[in-house]
Amino acid sequence: MKDSVPPSTLESPAGPRLVFRTAVLTFAGGILLALGALILGKKFLALGFFLGSLLAPLNLYGIQILTGKVLAAGEGRGKKVFWLWNTVRWVLLAAGLSGLLAISKDCLFGALGTYVWSLAALGWAGWKSAGSEKSP
Repeated sequence: MKDSVPPSTLESPAGPRLVFRTAVLTFAGGILLALGALILGKKFLALGFFLGSLLAPLNLYGIQILTGKVLAAGEGRGKKVFWLWNTVRWVLLAAGLSGLLAISKDCLFGALGTYVWSLAALGWAGWKSAGSEKSP
């Protein structure tokens, strides 16, 4: 049922640019935060910032792929596809969080800090992309 979804939603040129811009900002911010934590002598916090800078863009990319699969599946089958892949995503998130916690609480907090940074980067990149697109 691709007919019910506007073509601009499925094939927007801003989508890949938005994800790429967010990934670059997240990685750069995570690296800077990790370097700052290392300078302060917080080794596990620095590790968390670094791992978060790798995992947060991976999560965003997973959401982008999930959205594409749901939209391509149509209205009836799309709900089943959504629940299947969303459950897989949440199980992977739980495994990742427990792995970070197994390293240390500081590592988990660093990764969560980088995730908050990635949300800010996503908001900024979305705002910038929305301003650059022309309205019909």
